[in-house]
Amino acid sequence: MSISVCFYIFGILLLFFSSMVFATGFVGLAYADGSYQNFFIIGIALAALSLIILFSQKPESVKLNNKQGFLITVMTWMGLSFAGSLPLYVSIDNISFIDSLFESVSAITTTGATVLTGLEHLDKSIQFWRMLLQWLGGMGILVLAVAVLPFLGIGGMKLYKNELPGVSKDKLQPRIAETAKILWGIYLFLTVLFATLYHMFGMNLFDAITHAFTTIATSGFSNYDASFAHFNNPTLEYIAIFGMAICGINFTLHYLLLTKGNVRNYLKNEELRFFIGVLLIAVAIVYFIRVVTNEVTADYLLHFRHTLFNITSLLTTTGYAVSDYDSWHEVSPMIILILMFVGGCSGSTTGGMKALRMLVASKQGVRELRKLLTPNLISYIKLDNNTIDLEIIKSIFGFIGLFVLTFCVLSIILSACGLDFKTAISAAAATITNAGPGLGDVGPSKNFGDLPDLVKLVLSFSMLLGRLEIFTFLVILLPSFWRK
Repeated sequence: MSISVCFYIFGILLLFFSSMVFATGFVGLAYADGSYQNFFIIGIALAALSLIILFSQKPESVKLNNKQGFLITVMTWMGLSFAGSLPLYVSIDNISFIDSLFESVSAITTTGATVLTGLEHLDKSIQFWRMLLQWLGGMGILVLAVAVLPFLGIGGMKLYKNELPGVSKDKLQPRIAETAKILWGIYLFLTVLFATLYHMFGMNLFDAITHAFTTIATSGFSNYDASFAHFNNPTLEYIAIFGMAICGINFTLHYLLLTKGNVRNYLKNEELRFFIGVLLIAVAIVYFIRVVTNEVTADYLLHFRHTLFNITSLLTTTGYAVSDYDSWHEVSPMIILILMFVGGCSGSTTGGMKALRMLVASKQGVRELRKLLTPNLISYIKLDNNTIDLEIIKSIFGFIGLFVLTFCVLSIILSACGLDFKTAISAAAATITNAGPGLGDVGPSKNFGDLPDLVKLVLSFSMLLGRLEIFTFLVILLPSFWRK
């Protein structure tokens, strides 16, 4: 396996990344903060490093095989996470390198877990960089989910690659570069749209742009310790709910709407119906529990809005919060924990196991129950009127099994590091699903800053595992991967 092509592609991505670091310096310069010089210096240094890589590793061709695809994917997420931590480490007072690395990994994987407090007092360039990192991570995730992972034979969108769901009849362009341009065009359009809406209904321009970054990336960072509750604006909350839901949907459906004007694809798509169904049922159950337990005795509309907001945020693994859901009736946080694992739709910026996998798994469960009653029954699982291949069903259950096993191992490791049971379980869930805040000591009213450094490193690894859908990361650890 030729590694030079992997370094060459990484060099190209690092050069683009360095331009984003450099551009952030101009934001700091515009606000006359004390950190803008750091962004200029680090941007130039990263650009120089990328040019060295490009000139020293230029391959004869840049065609990728599967092994190189896996390696460049892991290299990119790990390398850019490290690079993204440098401006934070240099610019924020009294921050350790592990904390800056955790913050960068959380941002670029769109997890939204933070170790920082006093966010509103940070320099504007630092605030902008945290939010921009998440937006850039969301751009990369779209291409990873829709183009790269299916090419490598894994990921929820493998179903789309194998022409199962209805949208595959009008699927995106087959080439990764063309797909990226289409997806990023939609991504940029939605970013501008929601930045405009946020600004129109109460946010200042800086907050509107940066919160549009994290809404579209379903990532959840905010410029304020109180997260979205800082704004105390019902209209902004409803806009955010709509934004999180829209970006939790498969982007191929948005593409078909914009190019063909066909709304029926949304209505026909089983994964979307499943996703919306889970969202509405979860909101109804949690709100009902809060009412019957006398947790809600007044301001019913306010509490319904907060319930809808928090449930949407956690199902789409965004991580915004407008109230402390960890203080709700003890059943509600458990439902929230389950929602993190479900996640949004495949082909979106969300984390979790994805609604598509959960839908197929539930259909297979029903099929097995029917076979118990009628052993000779011959039946097939269909999705959008297309029969799903048995190999794909096996791969889905393999992924779910490995995902749950990894979560259990992480929970045990975190417990061994001294975390209480509730915090260990929720921290493992919140990071491997890229949901952000958890429960207990890492709940929405707290953060990850007080955790031991070893725990932060474990959770950083967990965030990368979840974002790269586990298989992508673990496959490069196999000895056979490195054999010729």
